[in-house]
This record gives sequence, C-alpha cells and structure tokens, in this order.
Amino acid sequence: FVARPWVWPPPIYPDRLDTATGQLTSTPFPDSEQSPSSCAPPSTFVEVTESAVKIYDAASLQGHTLLRRQKLPRQVGSVAVSPDCRTLVWRDDRNAIRALDVAAGQERELVPAQDGVRPGTLSFTPNGQRLLFGKLKSPSQTVELWSVSLAGGAAEYSGISIHGLSDVRVSPDGQRLLYRGGQASYDAYVVENLLPAAGKAK
Repeated sequence: FVARPWVWPPPIYPDRLDTATGQLTSTPFPDSEQSPSSCAPPSTFVEVTESAVKIYDAASLQGHTLLRRQKLPRQVGSVAVSPDCRTLVWRDDRNAIRALDVAAGQERELVPAQDGVRPGTLSFTPNGQRLLFGKLKSPSQTVELWSVSLAGGAAEYSGISIHGLSDVRVSPDGQRLLYRGGQASYDAYVVENLLPAAGKAK
C-alpha cells in the first residue's frame, strides 16, 4: 500500500449524482483561483478556513477566495453567500446573524440575537433578496424556518417546522424547497440471564 500524507484542511471531494443512472462519482476540487459566475447554491460550496472564506463552483470545480479572514471575527458559525457573491452572512458567537458587504467591508446585524434561540442553516433565495434561516430553541424541538429581507426589517416565519432541519435550498424557479431533516428513533431492550448469577461457579 501507499500511505497518503496527512494534510489539514483535508481535500474536498464533491459528490455528483447522475439522476438517470444513479451513479455517484467523486472528484476533488482543483487548486485554482478562478472566480465563479455565481455563489448561489446548489451550484457552489462555501468553505471557511482559518485564513479565508472560499467559494467552490460545483459545475466547473473551480475555487475562488472571496475574502480573507481578517475581515471576520474569530467565531463564525453557519455561513452563506448571496447569489451575486457580494454579501456574506454568518451566525456570530452571540447567536445573531450578521451581514458583510464583501466589496465595501461594511458589516451590520441582520437578525438580532434572542435568548435561548440558536439560528442556523443559512441560505439565500434564488434572487438574493431574502435570507432563509432556521430557529432552534432546544435539541428536542423542531427547527422553524424563517426568512428576512436583506434590505432589513423584521423576520417572518414560513410556517415550516421540521426536526433536524438543515441544508435548506430553494430551486432556481422558487417553487421547490430541498432540505435535510427528520427525527431518529431508538429502541431500548432488556436482556435477562445473560451473565451467570453472582456466587455461582463459572
């Protein structure tokens, strides 16, 4: 066998699924700095490293450094980039959602922090005008899907509440919602007479 060198961060291998044949292939992103034409999911992947925020185009497999981490605080939670690549949003260490104008370097609070509420699963609508985000109050509760205008204003509840809601994406036509979620269930069993009784010979 040939040992591979250990590197950090590990290389990214995007999986592609052929919906006609069901075949799954994986190809590493090449080391490139070509700017993607769009930052909108599902065509791109956003990676936050210790030094930069990078965008990878899943169609061309090209990468682009959106900005250096000096412009961001140390604590960066969930992150998303607008379809025009101009706005970066993230969850900060206070559980507020903040927005950064990448070109101008101007930062603002988009959704204020709420006691006991953890926002997550950030994603933009295809037109880039609204941000979708989840609200979780406790691990045992469902995650509510909310949205807020990038121009500002109060957030609005969508009426969707799902256990484990994450990775929310909206189809380009705005008619379909793709997400990962669900609730796992576990069974507990009691096994009797498995071990010898205390005091008996083994």
